[in-house]
Amino acid sequence: ENGERYERLIATRGNDYLLVYNHTGRSMRIRLDKISGQRKNVWWMDAATGALKLIGCFESKVLTFAPVAFPASDGVLIAIDAKCHYIDHLSPVVIPQEVDRNE
Repeated sequence: ENGERYERLIATRGNDYLLVYNHTGRSMRIRLDKISGQRKNVWWMDAATGALKLIGCFESKVLTFAPVAFPASDGVLIAIDAKCHYIDHLSPVVIPQEVDRNE
C-alpha cells in the first residue's frame, strides 16, 4: 500500500532493518515480518532535523503506523530487529519498559 504519485511511500530494507520515507504524513501499513527477529524496535525520524522518537517495541506482524508530527509531517519510519542496537544510543527519548533488550 505505498500510494500513488505524491502519496507514494519510499521504502528500503536489509536483513534486520527497514526504512520507510513518508512525505505526506499519512498512516502506513508496514509488514514488520519482512525483516529478522520476533520483535522490532521502531522509531520515527523527522526528515528536516534528524530528531528521533522511539515509538516502541512491536511483534513481527503487519501494523499500521501514523507518523509522529515534530512539527513537519514528513519523516522516516525506522524498524530494527530488537536484537540489534544500531541507533538505540542516538534516540533522545527512551522508553525502557517498551524496549525488549533481552531478545
